[in-house]
This record gives sequence, structure tokens and C-alpha cells, in this order.
Amino acid sequence: MPALRPILALMVMLLALPRAAAAQDTGGFERLQGLKISLSHSVRIVEREGEGRVVHAALEEEYGRPVWQVNALSEQGMREYWVDAMSGRLLRIAELPLRGRVYSLLVGLTPDKIRNAKLNVTDAVTRAEADTRAKAELMEIDQPRSRMEYLVVLRDAERLHRIRMDADSGEIVFKD
Repeated sequence: MPALRPILALMVMLLALPRAAAAQDTGGFERLQGLKISLSHSVRIVEREGEGRVVHAALEEEYGRPVWQVNALSEQGMREYWVDAMSGRLLRIAELPLRGRVYSLLVGLTPDKIRNAKLNVTDAVTRAEADTRAKAELMEIDQPRSRMEYLVVLRDAERLHRIRMDADSGEIVFKD
């Protein structure tokens, strides 16, 4: 196990990169306004076309085009989907079996636990957008207090918003 610690630390840092990038981007609202495919829509595309349960979605850029990077956890591991944010077309699917095992180990979530939550990803994002009147640019599922929560990062013209929702009760447990 001690030999795996550097690998686990690297995986945690890689999972945190999109959150850090989203917090530093100041021109994100205009970019979000111009998208034809929302975060919720990209999640629905992946859940319809792909395999597993979505645990992370974030707006990224690839070759100058906006894309939604959507990670889905299945029994076989993690899959990373790249959805064109203008057309909704799946651009790429990458198999990440090790990342899936590390995620399940560190966060303690399984596809069954996510599937059985009373509040699903798209409903959590839709509710956060309605509550803040902003556009979602990042969604993550984690389990910080031994309960599954959705973290939704949203942006409007003035600022960044963060909302955490309990996946079972639908209660907003944090908002800034």
C-alpha cells in the first residue's frame, strides 16, 4: 500500500484540476451563454449513449472549441466522454479503469449508490441553476460527510456560485 500513495495523491490532484481551472476563469459567463448544449444536456447525452453513472462534468476547451468533459463510473471503472458543447456530438470516449477504482476507493461511491440516490444529477443541476439564476459549468459528486452530495459550480455575469445538495433529501447544505 505505501507504494500506491504517490499514485493516489496524483489521482486526487488530477480530479481537482477542473475545479481549480473553473474558479480562475473570469470570462466564463459569456462562454456559457453562447453554448447550445448545457451541462445537464451533456449529462443526459452521456447517460443515454454511454455506460455508468455520471460523477463529474466540466466545461473545457479542446482545439479552441468548448467541450463538456463528463466522467461516468461503472463497475468496470471510469469512462471519460467529451461532448461537443455546440452540437452535442460525442467526440471521444476514453477508458480509465484505474481512475475508477481509485475514485471509488477514495470517495467511497459506487455506481449502485449513485443510481439509488433520490435526486439525480440533472435534477440537482437544474435546481441549482434555478436557485441562482446562473449557468452550471461544473458538477461533481462526492461524499464529504458520509452522505452523497452534488457540488454544482455556476457562473453569472457578476460572480461564481457554489451549491452543495444532499443527494437523498435534495436539501441545499451549502451555498455561496
